[in-house]
Amino acid sequence: MDAFLGRTKYDSFLGIEAVHLRRWLPLNIRAFIAALETYYKVPEYIKASGDPRLEGVLEGLVESYAGERGFMGTHRYKVYGFLEVVAKTGRTETNGNAGSGDTEGRAWEEVHKTLSESMRERLDPYHGQLSIQPHEMRGSFEECRFKAQIVDRQIIDHDPARSTAMVTIDLQNTGITFQPGDRLAVMPVNSASEISKLVAALGLESHLDEIVPVEPGSEWARFAKNLQRITKQNTNGLTVRDILRRGHLSPLTRDFMVEIHSTLRASSPTTIKLLASSEWPIRGSIGDLLQKCVTEVSPTTWDHAFSLDNISWLAKLISIEVPRTYSISNFSQELLPSMIDLTVSRTEAACSPLLRQPSSSGVTYGVSSGFLNPNPQSNDFSCGDTQDVLIGISRPINFQLPPSTAVPICMFAGGSGIAPFRGFWQSRIQNGIGRNILFLGVQSREKFLYEDELRGLVREGALELHLAFSRDRRGLVYDPNARDLVERDMDPRYIDAAALEQGKMVSELVMSSSQGGLGGYIFICGSTSVFETVLSGIHKAIYKFQAATKETAESLLATAFAERRFMLGKLIPH
Repeated sequence: MDAFLGRTKYDSFLGIEAVHLRRWLPLNIRAFIAALETYYKVPEYIKASGDPRLEGVLEGLVESYAGERGFMGTHRYKVYGFLEVVAKTGRTETNGNAGSGDTEGRAWEEVHKTLSESMRERLDPYHGQLSIQPHEMRGSFEECRFKAQIVDRQIIDHDPARSTAMVTIDLQNTGITFQPGDRLAVMPVNSASEISKLVAALGLESHLDEIVPVEPGSEWARFAKNLQRITKQNTNGLTVRDILRRGHLSPLTRDFMVEIHSTLRASSPTTIKLLASSEWPIRGSIGDLLQKCVTEVSPTTWDHAFSLDNISWLAKLISIEVPRTYSISNFSQELLPSMIDLTVSRTEAACSPLLRQPSSSGVTYGVSSGFLNPNPQSNDFSCGDTQDVLIGISRPINFQLPPSTAVPICMFAGGSGIAPFRGFWQSRIQNGIGRNILFLGVQSREKFLYEDELRGLVREGALELHLAFSRDRRGLVYDPNARDLVERDMDPRYIDAAALEQGKMVSELVMSSSQGGLGGYIFICGSTSVFETVLSGIHKAIYKFQAATKETAESLLATAFAERRFMLGKLIPH
């Protein structure tokens, strides 16, 4: 892989060791490696072709091999955890002798550093000279290395406010590939209304296209470099508009409030009141705060803090936003998929009373969910330029379909937690023969996501569906005679009740084949409360139908976890 990817730097401990070991390889293998390095330089060919699809595929290969979420990143964490334990019992090095030089400190820390350096040697040619360690890239803008465009937002239930939507992103000319269970990292863009508040409060109307000086090596400097690499456009730097669009504007953290309180010389009563708050972060934006403060602070203090003669303070005042990850909601058999679907539930909360404007609704939207799935009645993201989005693929290790397409799978979803399972059932129906069972819990019939698609699959016999409406008596149950879902009056219930109703089947799925069960794979996705509810229902089902004691029930469930047949998706705090 090193030869294929064009690695030229072997200065790290492991790099030197790799070159040494290469000399001991059979002659034919050494000749093959030499041919890749000398005559068949794939990265150079791809660069010369200028084909963005090939560049995207190569980017995916590099990340899969040397990235933080790839082979080397995963291996490093395994080694780190292994050595932390065994070093305390006497062993201080890996089989490759890494860590042997650390006789007094923490050997596992030395191994972690050694593996990081080896990863950087492979990543530097593609990401530039990295100023941070690979593990520091995780959860940052560094993960978003592709530019795409949002092309559609569809209502997928009967809610006219579109609180949950299917968002379609065009992948043409990106070279991105994905599989069921993968997630998409998205860099959000701030809404026009939030940007307008800041522009008005700071008087930046005539400075939007002005370049903002940033400190070398800072996050904004690294982001500018990353943006140039993605867009392939050389610019002089980031403008005021760029920072306002990509910066973290809400909610307000304690650290930010302390900083703004100091910047305004403790002259704003609003900041003093907010600092006394017992709940953090504060619901509201920097624009909301500064529009209050500008009426409370003297012009002299304000002009000194936010001088328009030198706006370098803007990059220090506003930090860069972090990407959000969303489960991919579709499956594609295309070699290079043309689109990605996301299932996005818009987050809404009441703005802090101290920041609420008389003319506003008093509702704040999630930074990312409000960007991807804005309120249809809002014009915040109606402009064409706001549809561009920076994205990257995130591959969780422990949330993937089973290797065999014949084994049964059981999916538990709460609300928008259905997101990854749409890709699951699409893949399984096209490529598998195993049973597909879905338990879905939502508030009401109006919130029933993907109803038309799910009804079609139920009629075809491709999916077994069990529903739980927590605030609606109009239940839906499967009628084997009609081979369809039919309405039935029933008490509102949560997803654990539906699991217990099908307790015999659920308990058999949890039990391995060696224990006399079906050996199914169990997946849960939703909020933390959904996870707790589902787990409670499964416990009760096992105890009622398979186990004589609660200890035995817990043992059966623990076996499923140990066999990696029990997988958890992204759990969202409720």
